[in-house]
Amino acid sequence: MSIYPFVDTTELPTNNFLPSEAMKIDGEYIENQIEGYRTLYVSGREPLVQALNYFESEAVNGGRYKSKKFPIRTLTIGYQLLAETPEEFREKFNQLGGILNTLDAELIFADEPDKYFVGSPSELGEVPTGRNSITSEFTVTCLDPFKYSTETNTVSHVSDEKSLIVIDYGGTAPAYPVLTAAFPRVNSSVGEETSKGDCGYVAFFDDEEHIIQMGDPEEEDTANLPKSQVLVNQAFTTYSSSNWPANAGITPGSNFTKTGAAAIKTDGASKKMVAGNTFGSGTNWHGPTITRTIPADGGGAIGAANFRVDWSQRMCLSNWKNNRQKSSVVKQKGAFQLSLVNVSGSTRKIIAGIKILKSSSGDKATLYMTVNGSDVFSKSIALTYYNTFFGYNKKKSKKSKATTAILSSMITKSGGTVSFNIAGLKKSFTDDNIASTLVHEITVGFYNYGTAAGLYNNGCHSIKFTKDACDTVVDIPNKFSAGDEVSADCREGQIFLNGKPVPEFGALGNDWETFVLTPGENQIGVAWSDWVETECEPSCSVTYREVFL
Repeated sequence: MSIYPFVDTTELPTNNFLPSEAMKIDGEYIENQIEGYRTLYVSGREPLVQALNYFESEAVNGGRYKSKKFPIRTLTIGYQLLAETPEEFREKFNQLGGILNTLDAELIFADEPDKYFVGSPSELGEVPTGRNSITSEFTVTCLDPFKYSTETNTVSHVSDEKSLIVIDYGGTAPAYPVLTAAFPRVNSSVGEETSKGDCGYVAFFDDEEHIIQMGDPEEEDTANLPKSQVLVNQAFTTYSSSNWPANAGITPGSNFTKTGAAAIKTDGASKKMVAGNTFGSGTNWHGPTITRTIPADGGGAIGAANFRVDWSQRMCLSNWKNNRQKSSVVKQKGAFQLSLVNVSGSTRKIIAGIKILKSSSGDKATLYMTVNGSDVFSKSIALTYYNTFFGYNKKKSKKSKATTAILSSMITKSGGTVSFNIAGLKKSFTDDNIASTLVHEITVGFYNYGTAAGLYNNGCHSIKFTKDACDTVVDIPNKFSAGDEVSADCREGQIFLNGKPVPEFGALGNDWETFVLTPGENQIGVAWSDWVETECEPSCSVTYREVFL
């Protein structure tokens, strides 16, 4: 027989015993935040019954379905709030109001810790006046009426059959999956990857012939235009100082000093990156740079007038979420630079690039976009806290967390047009003076400011430089190459390439609304360009979160 502690409803509880229906809202139980608060009951968590819309006809028996839907879910939470004095009661009641002042909160109940609802507190019940001990209730409106598993599941292909994925789905309502294809890398001894085996498209399809297609199935391995070539593909799990010499490149301005050294480090998410190891000293910006000379292409040509550079970085404060009042956190300062550089004799000029500068207290930095040596755009961005980074979508969908966080950025040059996609922020600028200007170097810099403490994380995970040997990037052959990861979020109806949203890679006929997993066994087939070499075929997987009525 189970024994539960007795709690007098007129006395403050003296231990941490939680009621079975205690509610965790955005990660914390209310009982653990307000002493004297206790959940008494919860209603509205019962399995949903669908609402049917139908019509009747005098010519036939019964009726005919028009549509069906599940209604909005309303949760009612009854609670008790105890205090010793009127002042203490008012303080606790204000605290409860602050906790409930949220939208689309993640709600978990103690007796079902592996599932959650998403809802917004919408009504606070009547509160008896003139008392320090009250019982009342509040309601939570769940516009999304379903509940979700707190854990995601990822399933890959069946044994040696790369083109078939079988899923035993245990939810009771359909779930929108995330479909992913990852193309293998080929590593050299210094960690720089070579390109081997490109691909034009990847498609996922189910038993009902619903399909999600990424890329162009009509795209061939060869075309009339020369093939684009990946000339630099560096994952910074390691790197060679002979390929990336220190403090040899250009800085973003005269107030930057190249000093110190870079090294491979581990960021706050346990991922390898190259970052500043020592920063020297100075009254303004100071720190190390690393520079990569772009190799000649397959035909021996040096420099690129048309190109794409992709990179992933991490730049953030330390533990900003939990220590946002600490001056030691908000005073952290630092800068990041990525520049695409033309070299003419001893003269270097930034043709395209970005810099991110944080030189004041708070969590805000300024992002600058540079074209032909001049800053053409700036925007304030938040560096937030230690387990996120600039561009991270904090209000991301709770049903597809793995794909809505933006992971990387891109700069593209086609003739005189330079296009930026910086963590989802897209801008394009045209300068005809650089239409045929070649880029010869990539420089990355990590800086501290004066004597201020540096940023908790300020590094670069990877860089890939692709030379496009054509005058336009409207339809570059081979959309996917070694090291790429392309994914489709069926709930959001979005396609991502290496973490960046790329809606242009989606097909108009994609079955976003109907490509779902249903209770029981689901078989998902995968296809890709038939000219992809066997050892370069993508590794495909389906990630999903179980959904319940």
